[in-house]
Amino acid sequence: MFTAFLELYKKRVKLPIPSLNYFLGLFKNDIIKVFVVKHNGKIIGGSFCPYLQKKAIYTYYYCGLRDYHKKIFPTNLAVFAVMEYAMENNIAMIDFMGAGRTDQKYGVRDYKSQFGGELVEHGRFNKVLNPFLNNIGKLGLKIMAKYLK
Repeated sequence: MFTAFLELYKKRVKLPIPSLNYFLGLFKNDIIKVFVVKHNGKIIGGSFCPYLQKKAIYTYYYCGLRDYHKKIFPTNLAVFAVMEYAMENNIAMIDFMGAGRTDQKYGVRDYKSQFGGELVEHGRFNKVLNPFLNNIGKLGLKIMAKYLK
């Protein structure tokens, strides 16, 4: 499953993803839930979701095989697994973590809005403490996006 996440982020999202050890550390410290979506014994999707016991769960990273089957949508099933877990464990809030700026077209926001709920934060607060390092980081992400094509 982790290989599928790496492929998704490398080819489609074009953003860096933490190493497997990062996720294992979260799992070992019991602050992340891992959901695996299987069909006919094959892993077709999943999600890594930090959680606050009985309070909230966050759809941190999730993905599924693209064009897997005309009636099976692995990415949606990965999200539904999180929703089901939240309902079964009386977790009041599922945070989809990011909907982009409302003044810009953003397909991810359209996708996330299909699950219902309400948009409670419109973007992120961004306080830059070191403009030079901030610009280097932005440049690095642009270079990585071109390199990962």
